[in-house]
Parts: sequence; C-alpha cells; structure tokens
Amino acid sequence: MVAYLLTVGYDSPRIGTIRTLSVLFEMSATWIAPKVMAKIGPLRAAMWFVNWQIVCLVIGTSLFWHATKPVVGALFLICAVVASRVGLWGFDLSVQIIIQEASEVIRTRPCEMWMDFVSVKSVKEKSATRA
Repeated sequence: MVAYLLTVGYDSPRIGTIRTLSVLFEMSATWIAPKVMAKIGPLRAAMWFVNWQIVCLVIGTSLFWHATKPVVGALFLICAVVASRVGLWGFDLSVQIIIQEASEVIRTRPCEMWMDFVSVKSVKEKSATRA
C-alpha cells in the first residue's frame, strides 16, 4: 500500500500521518470492543465486527475502482482500510474472548466428570457396605 501511495503522489510525511491515524483507529477498537461485547455478547460482537470490516472494504474498493483520479481513489481506499481496522481488531478481541470461554469449559469438564465418577463410586461402596 505504501508503494502504491508513493506512486500515486502521496509524500512520505503524509503517508506517516495516515499510518498514525490508522494505528489510532486500531487502538480505539480496544476500547470499543469490550463495550460492544458487554452489551451484545462476544459471539454477536464478533459477527458485527467482521461485517463492519467487510462493509468498509467493499465500499472502499468500489469507490476506488470508480474514482476518476488515482489520488482520490487512493484516498477512498485509505479511508476504507483505516475504518476497517476497527472491525479487524474488534473481531480479533471478540474471538479471543470466545476461545478463552470455551477453553475454560473444556478445562473444567474432565474435573467435573472425575468428581461425578468418584461420587458415584463412593455411593456404590457405601450402599455395598450397608447391605
């Protein structure tokens, strides 16, 4: 992307500013994602964030292809990619929460099954000694 922007006519300081703006959008997702997950849950948040990313990129790509000037097309593409970063990071954070929740269930399940087995075995032993 940087090589394309240089080819189109953007200078290095402007590209650096754009990359800084992109990082700010990415970091904002770390504040947005937990709030969205708290309201609608991690699974729905992941779906919303991935849809946000897809919609931003589809709109940006279509505007890029239909732009009359390369500089304007590159601007549309830049804006779409920067906005899609919120979806990318939000989706990633949501999926990490889903994976952590699933691993906790998997980790505790064998212990619960063992405790059930031990309790059934002890009940059988107690009933055998009473008889």
